[in-house]
Amino acid sequence: MSLDGVVRCEANHLGTHNPSVVAVRLLFRYRYVVAHIKRFPMKTLNRLFATVMGATSIALVASFPTVNVQAAAPMISAQPAAFYTIKVGAFEVTAVYDGGGPLSPTLLHEDAQRVLTMLESNYLPTDNIQGSIAGFVVNTGSKLILIDTGTGGQGTKTGKFMKNFRAAGYQPEQVDEILLTHLHHDHVGGIVGPDGQALFPNAVIRLAQSESDYWLSPSNAQRALDGEKDDFEVARKAAKPYEDSGRWSPFQAGELIDPGIQALALPGHTPGHTGYQLTSNGHTLFIWGDVVNFAVVQLPRPSISVDFDNNPVQAAKTRAALLRRLSQEGALVAGPHMPFPGFGHLRVQAQGYAWIPVTYSDAIVQP
Repeated sequence: MSLDGVVRCEANHLGTHNPSVVAVRLLFRYRYVVAHIKRFPMKTLNRLFATVMGATSIALVASFPTVNVQAAAPMISAQPAAFYTIKVGAFEVTAVYDGGGPLSPTLLHEDAQRVLTMLESNYLPTDNIQGSIAGFVVNTGSKLILIDTGTGGQGTKTGKFMKNFRAAGYQPEQVDEILLTHLHHDHVGGIVGPDGQALFPNAVIRLAQSESDYWLSPSNAQRALDGEKDDFEVARKAAKPYEDSGRWSPFQAGELIDPGIQALALPGHTPGHTGYQLTSNGHTLFIWGDVVNFAVVQLPRPSISVDFDNNPVQAAKTRAALLRRLSQEGALVAGPHMPFPGFGHLRVQAQGYAWIPVTYSDAIVQP
C-alpha cells in the first residue's frame, strides 16, 4: 500500500480528514509502519515521520492554555547587606561596607588632562570618581577586632557600617579592640553615635601615639586649615567617651598589637597613619589604610598624591615603597577605599601596578 493509501485508511477509520489528527494517530500506531517498513522506500518514510513530528508539536502546544506573562515583580531598589568574609590562616576577616559617593578628580595632584585620560581608559565618568569606604572585622578565634569603622553617618551616602556589621552576624558588645589606621572622619566616625556615646561598650581603641597626639591637640585644631577642621572635631568627639572610660590606648610605632597582628607606620597621609599586617598559620593580609585613595589613578602612578594627604611628598614616598614591597612578596592586601570588598593582590605592569581583586566565593576560603 502506498503512503497516501495508509493515510486515507487511517482517516476513514478515525472519521476525520484533519491531517494533524491523522498524523498524530499514525505516530502512536508506529508499529504499523515498522511492520511494513520494507514496503516503503526510505524517502517516503522520511516524509511520513517529518509530517508526524511536526503535527505532534502543533498538537502538544495547542493543548496548553495560553498564559500572559508580565514582569509584575516590584523593583528591588536597594542592594542587600554588604559584607564579605575570607580566611587568613585561622583568622576570619570580613570587609564591611560603610558607603560611598562621588569624589572630584580635582582632589588629585596631577595634570587634569592626564587624569581625564586615565578615567576614560577605565570606563569611568570624568566628572567624578565613585569612592568606597569599608572597615574590617578580624575574628582571631579568641578576640573580635575591628580595623576602622567608617563614617558613622558623616556623609549623605555613608554610615552603613553598623547595619552591615550586624548583618554579618556580629554585635557591638562582642568587640574587644578597635584598631584605627588614622583619625580621619571616614575611619573613626563609626565608633560613636550622634549623641556622642560609645557604640562599642567593651572595646579598647588602639592607634599610633603620634596620630592621637596630632588630632587631639587643641593647638593643632586652632591652626587647622578649613579642610581639616571637621576632622579635628570628629576626632575629638570620637575619642572622648573612650578616654573618659579609660579605653583609649595609643601604641608606639611597630608594636605587636596582638598575637598575629603587627602595626606598621605609614606616615604621610596623616602623621601617625598606620597599616596592620595579619599573620596566621603562614598566611598574611596587609590592611593599608589610606595608602591608596583613588586606585585607578594612584596604582599606575604612585607618585600622585591627593588633597587628603597631610604631607603629600611623604605620602607618595610611603606609597611607592609599600607597593613595591607588597608586589614583590605577592601579598594579599585589603584597602578601605579599594573597590568593595577591597581584597586583592598587586601585579607589576609597564607603568606602576594593576589591582587583581580576589575571586568571589560563596564559601569562606583563603584567597
